[in-house]
Amino acid sequence: MNAGLCADIYFLLYAPTDKPLPPLLLTCLQDLALIESKDYSQAEIAELIGSLAKSYGEILQVLASRGQKVLIADLHLQMAQSCLKMKLPELAKEQVVLSISSWLSQRNVTPTGDIETLLQLMKPLIAGEDRVYILALQGYLHQLGINSYLDDMLPFLNLLGEQVERQKKEDEKKRQAEEEAKRKAEEEAKQQELEAKRKAEEEAKRQELEAKRKAEEEAKRQLESVDLGNGIKLEMVRVPAGEFMMGGNDDDEKPIHRVQLQEFYIGKYPVTQAQYQAIMGNNPSDFKGDNRPVEQVSWNNAVEFCRKLSQETGKTYKLPSEAQWEYACRAGSTTEWCCGDDESDLKKYAWYCDNSSKETHPVGQKKPNQWGIYDMHGNVWEWCEDTWHGNYQGAPTDGSAWIDNGNHSHSLRSGSWFSNSKYCRSAYRFWFDADLVNGNLGFRLLLVPQRTNNP
Repeated sequence: MNAGLCADIYFLLYAPTDKPLPPLLLTCLQDLALIESKDYSQAEIAELIGSLAKSYGEILQVLASRGQKVLIADLHLQMAQSCLKMKLPELAKEQVVLSISSWLSQRNVTPTGDIETLLQLMKPLIAGEDRVYILALQGYLHQLGINSYLDDMLPFLNLLGEQVERQKKEDEKKRQAEEEAKRKAEEEAKQQELEAKRKAEEEAKRQELEAKRKAEEEAKRQLESVDLGNGIKLEMVRVPAGEFMMGGNDDDEKPIHRVQLQEFYIGKYPVTQAQYQAIMGNNPSDFKGDNRPVEQVSWNNAVEFCRKLSQETGKTYKLPSEAQWEYACRAGSTTEWCCGDDESDLKKYAWYCDNSSKETHPVGQKKPNQWGIYDMHGNVWEWCEDTWHGNYQGAPTDGSAWIDNGNHSHSLRSGSWFSNSKYCRSAYRFWFDADLVNGNLGFRLLLVPQRTNNP
């Protein structure tokens, strides 16, 4: 019994009031009264149980004084029920009075007077939700032989009870309707989300296809391709009009100056041996391979190639000027190489002495620059149209070739498989006589765009 009392104290003090735990001792007291003992008389057991019940009531009062008033009125009624079954009517009456007092306190009414006065105080405060409590209270009052002033309220309470039940049903119906509406709203939102996701995916796919189509169209527009026969093609990359600062820090690269250029097309790769063979009918290269850059080509040979190709195609092919070559090589960069200033990155873009194994390599195996042009650094030196000048004093600023008819030496760019990284810089310049051939001398083409004259 003491254990039951302690357990109840704990649960009453700490259990959540919205989910109360049923007290243990109240349900046990009734059965304890029926225990037969050889050591105690029935009167002594009843007195012991009555003492526990009184202690339990005192616990409830302590809880009430601490502001824990919820359910205390009901607990007192349960205590009264236990006391009645234990044939302790005085203790039961006391618990009924405490229950009514607690009920009134919960409604901010000060309980004063005897039980009849308390009942009178209750009458104007009774509401429909109190029906169960009032009916239980009525039953205990009758068992105690107390004249209840609440009997005349029973029809009213029944009516209120019916109203409460109807309200409960309406509330439940409303709750179900709200849940159904919520379910439908969630389902609709989910469907809308799925539909939006589907549309977004379709739109993303459409945009991807459109971007791909435009990219392909732009790639076609950026490339000019010439069929030289036998599956041999010559591809030219469009270089947009613009301006850049030409030159570098070596004496023959100064002064650094601004150059403005019109649009032109430049070879996607250096001219290959297969391309040279298709136009010139021979292949002078040391390092044989159809897709390797042609070498052992003089400036005069390169110019003759351009003349024949122009004659066959009806388009104007020539060697690039130094300005056009450097502009195309830099592709918008201002660094030592098109890939930056870090020499360790150069191996990704160029064949030169550090990685060439002392020979040329097939074109297009390294990374292109930002404009899609390959092998602008290394592999073979590339002839330019310009005659050689020791610096840029008086150089053209419109991208045209700088020609001195009395000079038979012509400029070279790019560096080669034999060169170190310095000679492969975007700004680096070199020269040879126009009729000199060498195993590291090649060239790249420039296509002059056809101008449309609008009337």
